[in-house]
Amino acid sequence: MELSHLAFNIQVLSIPPLALLLWQLTRAVPGRFLVAWTAGWLVLAAALLSLRVAISADVASHPVAWRLAYSVYCCLEYTFGFLLWAGCRNLTTGAPLGRGLWVLVPPLAFGAAAPWVLPSTDHVFAYHTP
Repeated sequence: MELSHLAFNIQVLSIPPLALLLWQLTRAVPGRFLVAWTAGWLVLAAALLSLRVAISADVASHPVAWRLAYSVYCCLEYTFGFLLWAGCRNLTTGAPLGRGLWVLVPPLAFGAAAPWVLPSTDHVFAYHTP
């Protein structure tokens, strides 16, 4: 197994236990921020599974399936970031988790459209990383 695939698989397999730990902490620690963080880590696991599908050998031969899987990956990554941000905001200010949802609209629009418009992942990655 290639080292990058091993690192990727370890990351995918370590996220669900982390989400389970955070979910269990919601019983002991008051506040809704842990709910957002738990959901965020579960969304990240789904995003990485989508990326795994996008880079699999079967999907690579089908450009439409690759673009769809990569769009799902991008949108889920942005949702993960939003949920972590919303949890931090709830922890520090007590703001409800649903407030500020408008912040997620531009990244989701970009994540859904970029793999279809830009020619390769190298072009998407330059905008996706920040």
